[in-house]
Amino acid sequence: MLVLRLLSEPAHFQQAVDEGWTVSVYKDSRLILSGHPIEMFNRDTVKIAGTYFFMEQCKFEGCRTVLPHRPAVESLAPRVRRRKQPLPSLHQASDS
Repeated sequence: MLVLRLLSEPAHFQQAVDEGWTVSVYKDSRLILSGHPIEMFNRDTVKIAGTYFFMEQCKFEGCRTVLPHRPAVESLAPRVRRRKQPLPSLHQASDS
């Protein structure tokens, strides 16, 4: 599943850096840059792919992929106890 989040608070940017999100940068509703991680940020600027962007002039959208949790197949199947049955003898006596 793809998760998109508008990055506006310092905590959002920090989470994007910590988790390695890719970021898209928009200015005047136009996409400027897409698909690169944040290299660094401070309260005024964000550096992505070697370019500094002013937070006041741009919007930043973080993107990450989240894999859905799938239960193990074993946990879905009911557990069945089977009786141990004796193995058939390989050498059966003949009635002669």
